[in-house]
Amino acid sequence: MRTVANLITNLFELAGGLFILAVVTSILVSSIDIVGPTIYWIETNMILALGIALTYILYKSESTL
Repeated sequence: MRTVANLITNLFELAGGLFILAVVTSILVSSIDIVGPTIYWIETNMILALGIALTYILYKSESTL
């Protein structure tokens, strides 16, 4: 189970890192807007966003035990 938790945690962290890279790129290149659609998606899919965050927290706590 720890291997699965580590894999899922690493995938979440990779996705987060790629998102941060996309945000920095959108700041440097003014013609790309990443933050606006992301905030809109979070507002319209609040339960799904909270579920993703809860899943990450649960697997992160499992992988560090």
